This record gives sequence, structure tokens and C-alpha cells, in this order.
Amino acid sequence: MNIVLGIARGLAHAHANGVIHRDIKPQNILLSDDGTPKLTDRDLGKIPDNGMKETSIPGFSLKYAAAEQIVQNTYGKTDERCDIYQVGIVLYELLTGALANPGYGGCVEVSAAILHDIPAPPSSIRSDLAPCDPIIQKCIEKEPENRYRSFEEVIADLMSLYSSGEDT
Repeated sequence: MNIVLGIARGLAHAHANGVIHRDIKPQNILLSDDGTPKLTDRDLGKIPDNGMKETSIPGFSLKYAAAEQIVQNTYGKTDERCDIYQVGIVLYELLTGALANPGYGGCVEVSAAILHDIPAPPSSIRSDLAPCDPIIQKCIEKEPENRYRSFEEVIADLMSLYSSGEDT
């Protein structure tokens, strides 16, 4: 939980400064000696420059991609909620040891899983994760408007869960 809270706080700060990462995945999360998470690959994100300007190459890792990264015409352009989705996918994997959207096979199968399949709730893998189900499910909603609107909301719900004494 501390890893995800650290990532969420860092991304809340990044979003407040107009930066959207768009490629949150375990390989882009490093831990310092004291366990503080650090995000890498930020050059793939959006940066402020007289408004929001996207990089010329939209980079992302398919197994962690939000639906809007795959099909913009259906789900809209990427924004802060893309990072919220990806943090939800990382949290799912951290807690369960399983991918939320395994999509066996190649790119087409993985994309189809992201776009059409609803991941099993974490509690279906580990029953003690039931208190985490609503938070993760809200992070990984396919429709961006059904996700949390900001990392401040995610942090508040995670802190509520964390302070309630749940063992995560």
C-alpha cells in the first residue's frame, strides 16, 4: 500500500503541474533504499507548453494500457485518468500477483481483453482483498468518466482503507 500511495502522491504532484505519465507499469517503478517509489520514463508523458502538448510518439505498454490509449475514437483522448487506470492495474498486480488483463496471445487478444473483459475482482484471487475491490474497480473502469477524477480522490480512499486497519 505504501508503494501505491507514494506513486499516487507523485502523480498528483505531476498532474498539478500539467504532466501526465501514460506508461505506469512495474518496470517504470523503482524503489529507493528507503522504499520510496520513483517513476521513470516520464518523457513519454504530456508536458505543459502553452497548454497541453503531447509527445510525438504515444508510448505505452499494452498490458497496462487504458482503453482510451487503444481506441481514442471510442474512449476519448488520454488525460489524468489514464494514469489512474494504470495505477489501478499495478495495484491489482501487486496485491494479487496476477495481471488484471492477461489477454493470452498477441496484441489483438490483449487489446480485446482490455476493451471488453472485466477483470475478476482481487477478492476472487485472495478473499482478504475484498476491501480493496471497490477502489481497484473504480480505478480500472473502462470508461474514463467512471474512474476517479483525481489522485487526491484515490489517495483519500486508500488512506481510509489503510487507516481502517485492513491488512494490505
